[in-house]
Amino acid sequence: MVEDGDVATIDPAAPGPASGQRGTLFNPHTYDAAEFDPATRRILLATIEFFEERGKVALKEADHERAWYADFLEFCRRERVFATLLTPEAEAAGDPDKRWDTARICAFNEIAGFYGLVYWYTWQVSILGLGPLLTTAPPDESQQGDLGFLLTIGELFTLVVYGQLILEQAELTGLDRDIVDQLFDVFVRDFSSQAVTLHGQASAESPGRDGPCIE
Repeated sequence: MVEDGDVATIDPAAPGPASGQRGTLFNPHTYDAAEFDPATRRILLATIEFFEERGKVALKEADHERAWYADFLEFCRRERVFATLLTPEAEAAGDPDKRWDTARICAFNEIAGFYGLVYWYTWQVSILGLGPLLTTAPPDESQQGDLGFLLTIGELFTLVVYGQLILEQAELTGLDRDIVDQLFDVFVRDFSSQAVTLHGQASAESPGRDGPCIE
């Protein structure tokens, strides 16, 4: 990685020095993601450039200070990383760039982990939460067209993921247990409220009603 002041400019259209080939260790200056389609390649190279623009000094400082990584989360939102890389093809509404593809999931794993475990962890927790949901109870055609249903599912999923992240952050920073309890008091009430809302959605049929909504 370059130091602050030296920014690596990565051109998605330009092949790396060893296009289609790579060594055992990840090198952000030679990795070109040539084995992937253009949309995947753009996300992977944009992710590398995001971290390179911050530089090693800033990344290490944020790690030592245990700073919250809001900028990375905003990057993922802006670049639609989760929507593109973690949406199953059957639920992609015909978008050829969206699919659940283990090869590119692993590629993003490696890039995120190279720059810091907190970035990898954010991504991995989302996969662990989203994977079972999509494989055991994916939304059917009517649910995909029900905006209220989709928004409620999104709220529930967000609460689960951020609850886990807060627990991890609290352990690292030694956050007072009473504050954690207060946070989760709000989370549990919000989750219960959203679960009741989901249960009342017309498109939330069994086993959705009789499973996680009631539990």
